[in-house]
Formats: sequence, structure tokens, C-alpha cells
Amino acid sequence: MNALIARIAKDIYKVPRVISRLYDPRKAEIYRTFGIQTISTTSWGVARALELLSYSQLDTVLSIGDSSVEMVRIEVPSLLIGKTVNDVLAIGEFQVTAISRDNKSFLPTLGTVLQKQDIIYISVMTSSIKRLKSLLGLD
Repeated sequence: MNALIARIAKDIYKVPRVISRLYDPRKAEIYRTFGIQTISTTSWGVARALELLSYSQLDTVLSIGDSSVEMVRIEVPSLLIGKTVNDVLAIGEFQVTAISRDNKSFLPTLGTVLQKQDIIYISVMTSSIKRLKSLLGLD
């Protein structure tokens, strides 16, 4: 029923942005073929509960689109203190997108020097998480 209503809203009423909530994430592909974005509170809730219950220094704070890109958060590991943002860059795989320092957040340049107690936010392809963990000394 949600797919039908979403399709009517999109095609007949020309609603520019239509999303539909799913209980069964296996049906997401059907919605995608109609150009309808979906959210699955069940999938999101289970994934987030697993993240919270399993300790990891690398905390996923956001999954983007089909979850092929994630935003992760980590306190700068000691081996990166004094290094630059450019040292945490693999073009097309991962890059530092924001830093929180002394309760202020900013968008870094490639030359920004990482400091003790910085919290860095890194955009990473899920296929490159293992490589990022290795660079951060988390393997």
C-alpha cells in the first residue's frame, strides 16, 4: 500500500520528494525501481543497537544512500597527532570531512594539523573501512 500511495504522490500530484517507510527492508528494491526513497526503522534500529552494544573506537554516525558511504567518528589516535589531514586521505576511498576541537567544529584543509583530543569525522567507502582502520592503527 505504501508503494502505491508514494507512486500516486510522485506521479499524479507531482510531489518533488517522496519517501516511504518500510517494515520489510527486503522490499526496498521494488520502491527504488519506482524512484521512491525508503527508510526502514527496523533495519536502522537493529544496526544502531549492534553498533552501540559492540564497542568500537570507530563509531559510525551516518550511513549515506545505499550505505556504500559512511561517516565515522574517532578521537585522533596517538600515531596521527601532529600529522595533517592530508595524511588521512585516500582519494575515492576516505577523507577527513570535519574536526571537533575544544567544543568547536570546523571543516579542515589538507594542511590542518591533527591535535590530541581532536574528534575527526571521516567519510569512507564501506569497501575501504578495513584500509582506514589499518591507517588509524585499529587492526
